[in-house]
Amino acid sequence: MRTRHASSPSYDMNHISKDLLDFGYATSLEKVSQNKLPRISKILALQCATMEAFRTSSTGAPRMTDYALLAEQVRSLAEEDAGWIALLANTTALVMDALPDLNWAGFYLARDATDGSSELVVGPFQGRLACARIPFGRGVCGRAAATGETIVVPDVHAFPGHIACDSMSVAEIVVSLHLDGHVVAVLDVDSPVLGRFSSADRDGLERLVSVLEDVAQRSVLG
Repeated sequence: MRTRHASSPSYDMNHISKDLLDFGYATSLEKVSQNKLPRISKILALQCATMEAFRTSSTGAPRMTDYALLAEQVRSLAEEDAGWIALLANTTALVMDALPDLNWAGFYLARDATDGSSELVVGPFQGRLACARIPFGRGVCGRAAATGETIVVPDVHAFPGHIACDSMSVAEIVVSLHLDGHVVAVLDVDSPVLGRFSSADRDGLERLVSVLEDVAQRSVLG
């Protein structure tokens, strides 16, 4: 189980987020100036083809998600362009394409609220309209952010304090993303299928988030 210290309101999460954004912007400009866009487009095309290949079997039945491959694809994207928001957006697209039976996937970014508390603000996602802000400790996402732990919910209706952003969601998994021992974001994945997420999904998504943590660490401290 991934358990780390969650962010406290006194930790300047806004400063960290700005550092990540600034680094990503500078990196993006550098990549464009080096004329690497054709190579990036080729990688994305190969990723789409690979996702379709292991998404279904020859009979059309869902197959197990290859999380090792998914993590390597995210790492490949980061090596080509470490722009933070762009990387989170493409990671969301990969997750939605690779995992069957999803209706929402995306990131919430940790921020310091105006009243001095900590909150999550919606970031890159795919799916229906999302809750814009979630206080630390509220709902599944807020609980994961406050505890720094991964939370798997087989039935969201049985989860105390669940926030119903999308009525189609009945199962959920949230993985916290850490930087320097503090939660700076969470990956939220929802499904319309009860009990959708297994221990394999948990391990796989945590592996994926670990890649993003490595990128964030290099971006801010490297």
